[in-house]
Amino acid sequence: MTNGDFDEQYLIPESGAVIQDYLDDFLYTSWYTGKRDLIELDSYGFPTEANFRVSTDPLVGTTVRQSIDFQGIPWGNEAIGPREYFRLYRLHTYSLACNHSDWSPDELSIDDVRISPYDPFFEFHTFYKTPVCVKNHFHLCKNLAFFGEYSILYVSNSGIQGQNLLTKEVADVFDFRNSILQKNSICCLSTSQQLGCFSTLYGQYGIFNPKTQSCSIRKMHDESINHIQLLDYKGLAVLGCNDGTVALEDIEKTGNQVIFRGTDAVNSIHPSPDLSLLLICSDCKRVPLFDWRSNQVVDEIFHSDSVLTGSWHPNGHILATGGQDTTLKIWDSRFFKYPIRTLGSQMSAVTNVVFSSTGDSLAAVEQADFAQIYNTKTFSDCQVIDFFGEVSGANFSPSGDTFIVGLDDPMLGGIMEFRTSIPSHLTCFF
Repeated sequence: MTNGDFDEQYLIPESGAVIQDYLDDFLYTSWYTGKRDLIELDSYGFPTEANFRVSTDPLVGTTVRQSIDFQGIPWGNEAIGPREYFRLYRLHTYSLACNHSDWSPDELSIDDVRISPYDPFFEFHTFYKTPVCVKNHFHLCKNLAFFGEYSILYVSNSGIQGQNLLTKEVADVFDFRNSILQKNSICCLSTSQQLGCFSTLYGQYGIFNPKTQSCSIRKMHDESINHIQLLDYKGLAVLGCNDGTVALEDIEKTGNQVIFRGTDAVNSIHPSPDLSLLLICSDCKRVPLFDWRSNQVVDEIFHSDSVLTGSWHPNGHILATGGQDTTLKIWDSRFFKYPIRTLGSQMSAVTNVVFSSTGDSLAAVEQADFAQIYNTKTFSDCQVIDFFGEVSGANFSPSGDTFIVGLDDPMLGGIMEFRTSIPSHLTCFF
């Protein structure tokens, strides 16, 4: 795990920090080896997108070898310099939020993982530059979802848009610029087989049908609804709120019932596949497992800092949690005393954790720059996807054959698509 000095863990980054800021600061560090007079700046003095364009001049780049990565950045040109130096700069200076100060990265016990750079589980397929994916809270990064195998829904500055992976077309699904929604307020987007839903930082939420483009916008209270998830065949939605409550919403009756009250902001909620348990991830170090049937907390699992995300394996026994302590923990619901595995991030907090539908793969996506995909046979083999940008969301397709990551950045943002490079022959041990 490479997180830089621990003192920097307590610095909270400004929401919406973008590559211009990092690149501009990078130009004045010892890591920078390019030529500042070749950097194109805008009227505010920030580097522009032109610095990342590949030159068509055959003489440019003849003295320094350019290496184009899958985001289209021409690393190695005379202006920017080599990619590895900017990566080192990001690793040492990226600031993390920290809610609980009684821990240190040096004290975390992280299990060893074999990184597979030459035998990836998923290969890069396409980078969709047109989509403008946004996130409106620095660690609520669930603004991207599949609706069917080849359609992606994502939050944009104007509302909710769609990207077709087959036709490459982008379409407006809902334009909320003239609606009752406050500007740039959507903090969570999720889908089921038939419907979609979103929640906002101002206590609003919506249930919508992308096919008919019908949407019902509702108001719960003035507190942020940090996470919402549909229970499609139950006709219910479960909502996790900033005031520490978890509520059930009847989609047809448009009424909600609070089923859990905590003292810490709920970051995400994750029902088990059989709906017997609800994993409640909050700003507390403890993660309660709530039993729907008895309306009681039946167990707890622990991190060293706030817990941001979780996911259940399709078998209903194994689950994963990720948090601000920069760890991913794997648990067996039949024995919660200790995690099966404790795995470290590359740079920042783990904000998205998701199992594929087959259970063969587990993705742990960080707040920025990195996603790790684990072989769930032993959780000892890992593919690291290395990019630049703040993550707006990440997910697997319904079949598990496609993995997408949304990036919120005006210059380098978009949607990255990865597809399975090897047959799904991995057999889970549980």
